[in-house]
Amino acid sequence: MLRKVLVALDDVDHINQFEALAVKLIYDVNLLSNNKAICLFCRYAFGRDIPAQGYEQLCRQVVRYAAGLLLTIRVLGSFICGKNELEWIDALECLKPIPLNETLKKLELSYLALEEDYKEFFSKCWRKDDAIKALESCRFYARNGLRVLQQKSLITIYKNYDYDHLGMRDHLEEMGRNIVRRSHPDKPHKHSRLWKFDEIEDTLANDLGSTKATKYIQVHRKKFSLHIFIKGLRKMKELRFLSVPGNCSTALEFRIVGPDFPKALQYLHWDFYPFRSLPTTYQANNLVALEMANNMLGPILDLKLIIKQT
Repeated sequence: MLRKVLVALDDVDHINQFEALAVKLIYDVNLLSNNKAICLFCRYAFGRDIPAQGYEQLCRQVVRYAAGLLLTIRVLGSFICGKNELEWIDALECLKPIPLNETLKKLELSYLALEEDYKEFFSKCWRKDDAIKALESCRFYARNGLRVLQQKSLITIYKNYDYDHLGMRDHLEEMGRNIVRRSHPDKPHKHSRLWKFDEIEDTLANDLGSTKATKYIQVHRKKFSLHIFIKGLRKMKELRFLSVPGNCSTALEFRIVGPDFPKALQYLHWDFYPFRSLPTTYQANNLVALEMANNMLGPILDLKLIIKQT
């Protein structure tokens, strides 16, 4: 007598493990809808299927954070259970810089199973084509690496204005950042990546970037002190990736010649670059990709770069 069997496989990293079971039919598990996610969350948080009165909006915030992932919803429901409204608000704020340990440990299994090169890909990205260009400039096999991350559900690829974009759920992004901070939580200048502006500014202002740790800086703030930025940047000996948003300059800080970038720099993205030229002392031997939309630069000579100018 034939019987239908549902087989759930976990932690399968290699195709031969899967083929050994002779499984031919695969059922893709979809994320929970908002309604189902709220229902599941409420069972753990309130012991019933609907939110308690006055907690409807807070429930929606938690479910939005969990992004339909069953494990995260269950952990968050248990974490929130028994707390009053003010404690809920505090708990939600805590989730942003400090991911829940139980969820984090389980999510990290996918990360730890990655080969070392793929772990370098694990960062919040932008348009897929731009991400590929940036990663390939740092000598990674970007297309294959992004496919691996997508297969392990560490990133998503979605359409926006006819372009493919890379996305990452909030708790996965926090997991990646927590991994970066873990070794030296109170010494950001020893982190391989810097993205919090106060830590970037502190590292550059106090000449802490002379260590070989920091390889990646992504600035999100549009207004900052160019003087501090330029002063500290030249000492970032091992910096390979630098991304700066547009319109960061002020009239008082305008200069003709730009900062002396580190020789190790491979990818430079600086929209609305406020200087009229790159420094003559800058040796771009390792620079592979240069993206400076709407810049003030004149013609760039003797640099074999992938240039994106508008």
